[in-house]
Parts: sequence; structure tokens; C-alpha cells
Amino acid sequence: MRELLETVRKWQAEGTLGVLVRAVDVQGFGAGQYGNAQVVAEAGTRSGTVFRGVSDTEIDRGVSAALSAGTPQVLQLTVSEPDAIASGLSCGGRATMIVEPLALVSAMLWEAVASGQTFVLATRLDPAATMLICAEGIGGSLGDDALQTRAEELGRTLLGESRQSRVVEGDLFLERIAPRTRIVTVGGGEVVQALLDVGASLGWLVERSADEEAIDLVESLGGADALVVTSHHPSLGPAALAAGLASNAFFVGALGSRRTQQRRAETLAGLGISADDIARIHGPVGLDLGGQTPAESALAIAAEILAVRSGRNITGLRDGTGPINS
Repeated sequence: MRELLETVRKWQAEGTLGVLVRAVDVQGFGAGQYGNAQVVAEAGTRSGTVFRGVSDTEIDRGVSAALSAGTPQVLQLTVSEPDAIASGLSCGGRATMIVEPLALVSAMLWEAVASGQTFVLATRLDPAATMLICAEGIGGSLGDDALQTRAEELGRTLLGESRQSRVVEGDLFLERIAPRTRIVTVGGGEVVQALLDVGASLGWLVERSADEEAIDLVESLGGADALVVTSHHPSLGPAALAAGLASNAFFVGALGSRRTQQRRAETLAGLGISADDIARIHGPVGLDLGGQTPAESALAIAAEILAVRSGRNITGLRDGTGPINS
């Protein structure tokens, strides 16, 4: 939901009425549907996407109903195979959606999104209600004390899961929502351009910066963020890596030959960075896939970021000794 946050804040500042639309239960549509959430303003302006827009007309009716009644609405959507394929989906399907006026959405939700927390949303369908469970506590109410207690119990368990992301119990649906992966690159080049394309295909956010202002951006990295330094500048590259190591980023990587990595390590040591911290740098960055082209290198970098994010122990280029492009 990170991509929705700026819009929500803007609408809140302007006093614009709107709703949060999200999928509660999905059957079909093919694999890889990322997020399936959007915010829609009273005037029809929307940010985010649900099933590539194939059901926007039906969703808009739910938006009108939710804003008119001032209460959450539940939509049952059915998309035929031809309509789904025409919209770029793999196949047709069915989905249960909840449409909630933004005024009723717990402020804790947007605080959790802004801080890059993983959280659980528990949704009751009848009557429609949502509760958030995160490390800091709970936000919102399901309107039933016993159900709320059960939802919190299930939500706390789900927060600690590494693989399971959903629990369904009767008409209670719980989903663990992890922050959308963001990659910040410092430097330019064809690999960065290719990484933009690979990241977009994965539903990740990719931001690039190639000047001294990059350091401020790197220092703000959170737990869902990765840093990839492609700059070979003798001071900018090491400075960005040092800032990345001091941030909360879960991944810090650097493009370049083994000789370049050694020079950077020496510079970082001169800046007072410990050997243990320097060893955290994934450099040369990327899995050892034998890539030759910028696009193949970008794929290897994204694959290593995904492996680290998922807790997988897979051989990277930094673990080898030979040429990195062979």
C-alpha cells in the first residue's frame, strides 16, 4: 500500500472524500496479482489498481454506496475469461472486495505503511468491518468482542509466519501485508535502467539517484528497502554504502568487479566502517546466474534481493572467486 500513501495524505489535507478498496478473498485471475488495492476519490480519481481495472465500473458503484451510506460495503466481483484476458490477466475469477470510507480507516494503518511495518488486516464481512493488528497494537474494531479477541490471536500468529500469509475462519478473513519492496539505486548505467524494468515487473518500487542528494535518500531507507550502488565515483559510492549500512535497509549491494569491491572496502575501512559491516555488502551484487547483458545482470540483482528478503541462502557473486561475467 506504499504507493497509495501519498495520495491518501493529499486527500486528507484537502478534505477530499474517498474510499479504500481492497481484495479480501480472490479465486482465479492467475498468479502474481500484487496488492489489489486502490483508493478512489468521490470524483472518481483513483490511485492504485485492482485486477488491472477490469472491474472499475462495478467498484465505482460500491464507492458511491460506501460514501453515501458512510459505512463499509462488500462487493462480489466475477470476471469472465475473455474480459480478464483482454485486460492482461491470466484468467477469469471471482473476488470478494471491501470498500471502506477513508474516514473509517484506522490511522494506525497509514502509520504502519509509512514506517514500513508488516501488519495483519482482519476483515469481517457481515457486518463489514476491519481491524488492524501490528506490533504496536490494534486499530479499528470488528464490532464483536469475542470475534475481535479471536482475530487478534490469529493475527499475532500470522505476524510471526514466514510463509503463510492468509487465514480464513468462517466469514473472518486475515491477511498479512508486508511493505512493498523498494530498491534505491545510486549511480546510473544500463543495469539501472534494466533494474527499473525488472522491478516494475515484480511490482517493486525502484528509485534512482546519481548525485550527492542521494545520501539523504539512502539514510532514510527502512526495513523493506534495498540499496544498490552502481556509481564508481571514488567518494559517492563509498559514502552511499556507508549510509546504507547505517540505515535500516535489509539489503546493501554494490555493482562492480572484485577489484572495485576491494577498493571500496579499503575506502570504507578508512571511514571507520568495521570489517563486519563491510562484509554485509553484497558485492559484486547479484546471484551467480552467468548473466552477460545489463538485463541479465538486473535479473540476477533482483533475484538476490528476493532471496535475501525471503531468507533463502543462495550463492551470490560475492561468494565466488572467478570472473563475474562468465
